[in-house]
Amino acid sequence: MQQAEIANFEELSQVSGVSQWQLNRLLTGLLPKLSIIDILKLSKVLNISLEGLLLEFETAQPLREDWKITNQENFGDVNTDTESLQKEYKQLQQKLDQQQETSHKEFQSASIAALESWLLQWPTAAIIAKKKS
Repeated sequence: MQQAEIANFEELSQVSGVSQWQLNRLLTGLLPKLSIIDILKLSKVLNISLEGLLLEFETAQPLREDWKITNQENFGDVNTDTESLQKEYKQLQQKLDQQQETSHKEFQSASIAALESWLLQWPTAAIIAKKKS
């Protein structure tokens, strides 16, 4: 953490986006329970290789062999996935806005049609009501 100029675990959590709970799991030897995304984030923020991070917190089992991770190229995929999700979100938001506008216009048209029909028949209904009373 000194290499990355990070003072404490709270700051590490904030900078990396990894929860303090996950950091506690890491410190108590539960590295296999962390998601690969969190491990990659920590590796990037701490400026050490993924292999170095795994060796630092390795348990009795050789994690590198189990996961077959040799570099941080997977971290780029996370950014790409995030960007594509943001793009999809914007597209869906635009579609929702269009649907709301269409629904509003349809409701407005139907309401005007109903009122127009009622207003056109009102004078006739009023005349008939006067004759009957």
